[in-house]
Amino acid sequence: MRPKKLKRKLVKRSSSPLTREPTFTEAGLRIAEPRGSDYTINDPKTAGLSLKVTPTGRKVFVYRYRTEFGRQRKVNIGKFSEFTVAEVRRKALTLAADISSGGDPASDRLGKRHAVTVAEFAEKYLEEQAKPRLAPSTYKEYDRVLRSRVLPRIGRLAMVEVKRSDVEAIHFAMADTPVRANRMLSVLKAMMFKAEDWEIIPRGSNPASRIKMNKERPKQHYFSDDEQSRIFAAIDELRGEMLKSGPAFDAITLLFYTGCRPSEVLNLKWENVDFEGAVARLHNTKTGEARLPLAGTALEFLQSIASEHREGWVFQGAVAGERLKSLVRPWKRVCEVAELPDACLKDIRHTVGTYVAKNGGLYSAQAILRHTSPKTTMRYAHPFEGAIRSDLENAMEQIDKNRKKVVD
Repeated sequence: MRPKKLKRKLVKRSSSPLTREPTFTEAGLRIAEPRGSDYTINDPKTAGLSLKVTPTGRKVFVYRYRTEFGRQRKVNIGKFSEFTVAEVRRKALTLAADISSGGDPASDRLGKRHAVTVAEFAEKYLEEQAKPRLAPSTYKEYDRVLRSRVLPRIGRLAMVEVKRSDVEAIHFAMADTPVRANRMLSVLKAMMFKAEDWEIIPRGSNPASRIKMNKERPKQHYFSDDEQSRIFAAIDELRGEMLKSGPAFDAITLLFYTGCRPSEVLNLKWENVDFEGAVARLHNTKTGEARLPLAGTALEFLQSIASEHREGWVFQGAVAGERLKSLVRPWKRVCEVAELPDACLKDIRHTVGTYVAKNGGLYSAQAILRHTSPKTTMRYAHPFEGAIRSDLENAMEQIDKNRKKVVD
């Protein structure tokens, strides 16, 4: 006989009523209990305002927002015990008004070091670092790059907030001008390295480093004999047409006779020209002060344009006592007459470097052009590859003769 199964008595468990989420009211926030992790109670009437409740029971009013650059921020307004709901809502509205006008309350609380913006540091960097250490033309380029490309995008960000993605975005936005994009990156990288030295940002945090530069095609041109003749013919023709541009045409001619940079010629004074020693003392150059050897043709040309007293600037400007400011417009007119639309003033220096390197060697070219690195001077070796190939052929013929002696 099978044993009878014991019947289990089913006991109904009483289900507890559903727990309601706390509401954003004085009473609702007061009864909010801690949980296993942080949680927030959002205010349905004020966007971004909430109460954070921690597992320890701590309750803090928090206001979340986005800056004008799209970055998420949050500000702790205060403890629940310190504010009523009405007071904290008014506080949140005040913060919202500040943010809408470009403010960033969270960054304002980071402290003095963190509060330095890119725009503020750029002003300090340009004035205290770039201006006294760089050549005037280079400083001008740094200033232009920062003000036109960098500051409009990230000028209001705190220095410590700038990320590599911010810099990459600027670099990518300049994709149509890859060379200028690379120059921007170099300028910003130099500024950020100085920020590390001055302890504005942590060491090793330069956001402009480790960003790949755009590929550049070296644009190098030197004037052929025919092109030079056309340039000098254009200058002679324009002297009668542009009477006030005589000093500018003289300065352009001296560039061909010296290989100087335009700024070096424009800053030349008669007191710095030593006719007996055949040398000119250059000041405010890209590589500092320098002594420039003058060839006989350069000396003769300077003597031909020298005034009786030889005082002041070699190339006088339109205003008495001031130097000539620029060669851009006269040079543009010369190029139009000579039918060389793509020529630039730098090509003159490249032409001189090429001639010197071809006839006197790269060492002489480096000395005359005052390059600090031989690598820079190597650019002037390419125009006479034919001569190099000829030397190679002669060397190989001798080696081949030696080989054939053994074979025979």
